[in-house]
Amino acid sequence: ERQWKQRVFEREMRDKEREIFRQQREEERIKRDLQRQRDQYLRQEERNMELRRRDEERKIRDSLREKEQQQREAQKQMEQQQREAQRQMEQQQREAQRQMEQQLREAQRQMEQQ
Repeated sequence: ERQWKQRVFEREMRDKEREIFRQQREEERIKRDLQRQRDQYLRQEERNMELRRRDEERKIRDSLREKEQQQREAQKQMEQQQREAQRQMEQQQREAQRQMEQQLREAQRQMEQQ
């Protein structure tokens, strides 16, 4: 009877020890899982921050490129307007020169007729 009680007691103790070890292993597994998830989350956050930083840099570069393009267009337009103004001025000078020469010839012709 006593031996039987002793064996039952020992078996229960072993069962309890096994259960405690099992619980400890389960807790360790859960801790590892949580740590892994935390690490994953932190890595993902780092990636997201990097992507946001790259996106901001890209937006800045695009904006600068667009402004440079607008400046080039404005410069081109200004140069075109200057060339057109220069051409018109030269044409007016030639026309004025031609009229002056024509008036001079007309005056000479009239003087010769007199």
